Amino acid sequence: MPRIAFVGAGSAVFTRNLVGDVLSLPELRDTTTFALMDIDADRLATAEIAARRLVEAHGARASVEATQDRRAALAGADYVVTSFQVGGYRPATVIDFEVPKRYGLRQTIADTIGVGGIMRGLRTIPVLLDVCRDLEELTRTRSCSITSTRWRCCAGPSQRRAPSGRSGCATRCSTPPPSSPRISGCPAATWITASRGSTTSRSSSS
Repeated sequence: MPRIAFVGAGSAVFTRNLVGDVLSLPELRDTTTFALMDIDADRLATAEIAARRLVEAHGARASVEATQDRRAALAGADYVVTSFQVGGYRPATVIDFEVPKRYGLRQTIADTIGVGGIMRGLRTIPVLLDVCRDLEELTRTRSCSITSTRWRCCAGPSQRRAPSGRSGCATRCSTPPPSSPRISGCPAATWITASRGSTTSRSSSS
């Protein structure tokens, strides 16, 4: 009976999509416990309602718990999903855009790479390490691996599917421009692997 803890479950769209993904798997729909945690009581309540409605809509027997106590959510967890935004959109994310903009750098997302990604990392990594420390104390182990599961990335010529039906990595232009570049990568991190007239091509396979 797997227990999946969601730290930052108040990010209701991510929580809803991931809970729906799990419930779509016959092996997990009736045995999983979803432990939802967020420091915002209102957002947590919204996520809990959404998760319970998904369980009901799937006719599943999965259980849903909600708590503002991170350690309570992590206790006994087999998997941990983090989707929190330290500092929130205002002021933190707005600052990530506005400070670089003053120096001529405009960003489209600013949460993964570049200046904005660095600033978000400085806010987020300490909290992720706190989560790891909680897990180490709760499970009496010194191993904690952090893996991004939002995107299942595979560079290559064909379009893959990621969780929740989102288009994954390794896409090519459906209507190539005159220069005919081949562009691969993941969201917020793309690169040109080949172009017309080039003598070399870089690619990788899954």
